[in-house]
Amino acid sequence: MKRAVNRFNKFVEKIDFPGLRKQRALLWALMQTVENDRQRTELAGLANLLDDLSDEAANRLGDKVVFGDGTNMGCLQGIKCPKCGNENGFGIASESTFSVSDDGTDDHGDVEWTGTSWIQCDKCEEEGEMWEFQA
Repeated sequence: MKRAVNRFNKFVEKIDFPGLRKQRALLWALMQTVENDRQRTELAGLANLLDDLSDEAANRLGDKVVFGDGTNMGCLQGIKCPKCGNENGFGIASESTFSVSDDGTDDHGDVEWTGTSWIQCDKCEEEGEMWEFQA
């Protein structure tokens, strides 16, 4: 089992995400031209499998810096805009637990995001997923 996990991790590091997205788009386009329901269902299943693989790979890549070094050492360590190089501020879709009453929210717990969380650069407004913004 450990060997299979190591092989998958090596595979994940070599994934061409833009190429994977193009393949998924081609599958969905092909699915629209196929008249056979069984074939259409199989193509949809394959496209969904590519989505799942992409999400899992991005989450694993999001756990480590794989594209080089950044200057941040805190919450934004390893995060850098791929378009303008900004490392100072980003909008990030994340999850947290809040104390909520009828008057509003108070304290919140840890803020968490994954490799597939949405992110937007505060400087140039480039947006994408966290794994795309790794320094």
